Amino acid sequence: MNVTKKNAQLYFSLILALFWIIFGLMLGVVTVYLQAQGFSNSQIGLILGTVYLASTVLQPALAAIFDRTGKPLRFFLAAAYGVVTALTGTLLFLKPAGAALAVNIVLLFALKSALQSSVNSLVQSFELAGTPVNFGLARGVGSLAYGVIVAVAGVALEKVSPLLLPGSYLGLLVLMILLLALPKMNDCVPEKKAKTAGNRADRAALKHPCFVLFLIASGCFSLNAVVNGSFMLQIMQQMGGNSAEYGLATSIPAVLEFPAMILYSRFARRFGENRLLVVSGWAWFVKNALILMARSPEAIYAAQALQFISYALFIPGVVRYISAILPEEDFLKGQSLYGSAYTLGSVISTFFGGMLLDAVGVHNTLAIAQVFSFLGALLLSISVKQSAQLVRGGKRITGWN
Repeated sequence: MNVTKKNAQLYFSLILALFWIIFGLMLGVVTVYLQAQGFSNSQIGLILGTVYLASTVLQPALAAIFDRTGKPLRFFLAAAYGVVTALTGTLLFLKPAGAALAVNIVLLFALKSALQSSVNSLVQSFELAGTPVNFGLARGVGSLAYGVIVAVAGVALEKVSPLLLPGSYLGLLVLMILLLALPKMNDCVPEKKAKTAGNRADRAALKHPCFVLFLIASGCFSLNAVVNGSFMLQIMQQMGGNSAEYGLATSIPAVLEFPAMILYSRFARRFGENRLLVVSGWAWFVKNALILMARSPEAIYAAQALQFISYALFIPGVVRYISAILPEEDFLKGQSLYGSAYTLGSVISTFFGGMLLDAVGVHNTLAIAQVFSFLGALLLSISVKQSAQLVRGGKRITGWN
């Protein structure tokens, strides 16, 4: 396959679609697979918490390794997926419910999760370099692919053994490696090679408090999102719903992300990227406040519809935000720091959310999580205001009005 300016959008949309399909079959339905392997619920919680923790450490480590290689990001990702494929292959030979299987799952899923920032950076690097690629559209295709594959897998795994999942992983991972490594870029602007040394992006974050505030806000949003997402079944059951209502409640956000991300560039031109990012943060807070106050499945559906102006606009907005306030050569590290902050919130909510649920109930757990949603929106607003002044001072205000 030759990638040109005419088909670059299709190419990068395929990459993000495949990334989220694999992600959905791994972390989206991992509980089903681990239960089939004989792990208890408490063991599954420990495994998933460790996955998120390991991913938090791996994301900046991967960025640092990439910096030292000086190779195009596309080939670095292909090599990383080669390691993921090798780990997946060993799943076929490990005993059920054993320590070796648990360790392998942690390493495999953590590495796969940690690659998210790098994949986003790959697409964004071409867009920033002048290739006609719309990151919001590509990311929206990924969200749609995730929603479809999780819904289909949930039904299929009832009829087919979950133990067949590793075989599916292998086929999809090989396809991802081929998609990354084989195409030629022709008239596309190649992705930038890394120019950073050491921990420059880390120092940039410490130098500019606005970026630190942004990272803290991201962790708060993640903590709130994972609590709501992980316990949505319990929320629906408390209101008299069942697995059917749960499936609908979880599919609504994924479906709505697709059109919102496609329209992000148009919204950004109309309202300004900084204003749109702040709106997405407060919409996130309002959405989860409505979930907290909901007393029926229908009220949950209405709250989930706000995904259109919350998470769906937040994700492409974050990519633009980081590219605006950090030097171009620090973009990947900035993305990895954001990914680590977001994943750290997932670690906290995964480890402690279940304990809170047992100790104080669903409603009180959601109320505690909502406090972090408010903090996230507040800190994001302050961060964006400070960063806009910083960017203007540095005369890097293109697209950040």
